[in-house]
Amino acid sequence: MEQDSNFSHNDEVKLNRIIISESSKAYLNKHVDDENKEGFFQDYKKLVGRISSIILEINPDYKYPHMLVSTVIEGAHLQRCFAQHLPRLTDVVAGEDSATEFSIQLVFTAIFK
Repeated sequence: MEQDSNFSHNDEVKLNRIIISESSKAYLNKHVDDENKEGFFQDYKKLVGRISSIILEINPDYKYPHMLVSTVIEGAHLQRCFAQHLPRLTDVVAGEDSATEFSIQLVFTAIFK
């Protein structure tokens, strides 16, 4: 990931590393139900909902849009972490953003099956 100079007040590279390594910890904890009731995950739910609605526009018969979207988002984070720390758990292709390419292939294969 490259630093975007349009957002000089944020270090996007560091933020990306934090998201990849820490994101699942936000909801894989014993307080997740209470945090959910307090609205901690509203923005994430809106994002998943919006992308799911796009999937349903493409294929109204697709049964699992929310599951697909949340799996792809979290899976992409995990694959980037694996590529950096546990490379035998993923497939790194030189000159390619493998996590993105795999995610695109997964989504379109599922939607157009």
